[in-house]
Amino acid sequence: MKRGGFKLLVTVFILLQLLLLPVSAFDTAEMAREGLTIDRVMVQVGEDHHALVSVDYRLRGFTLFYVIIFGGKVIEPVLDGFITNAENIEVIEMRRDGADLSVKLTDSGAAIRLSCEVPEVIVRYPEGRRLELRDTSTIPL
Repeated sequence: MKRGGFKLLVTVFILLQLLLLPVSAFDTAEMAREGLTIDRVMVQVGEDHHALVSVDYRLRGFTLFYVIIFGGKVIEPVLDGFITNAENIEVIEMRRDGADLSVKLTDSGAAIRLSCEVPEVIVRYPEGRRLELRDTSTIPL
């Protein structure tokens, strides 16, 4: 192997090690939380404390980079903790700019509680009523 080829191989190896270091050495859930901005939430309220939730978000920085390289599993912990009074959150579909969730609420309370304030929330109720909220972390049922 020529000397230039060996240098290239060593450089690629070092870059790969630097790339993988943050995955093992840092809390990727915390990194995802900091690199994910939720823009809008749409909720379709169902029967028996079930809801379909569509979350529109923007990824930035390392979070975007990690999602491109490793896939959406990096941000799943953030989505799992997004609705604080949910018993079971299942990610139905995940996209680079959003995700669809199936949610079973833990109580029959009068609201869905979110882990952060969301600029825009649209709620559709079973009887056809629609509610739009701004800058909220609580969605009335």
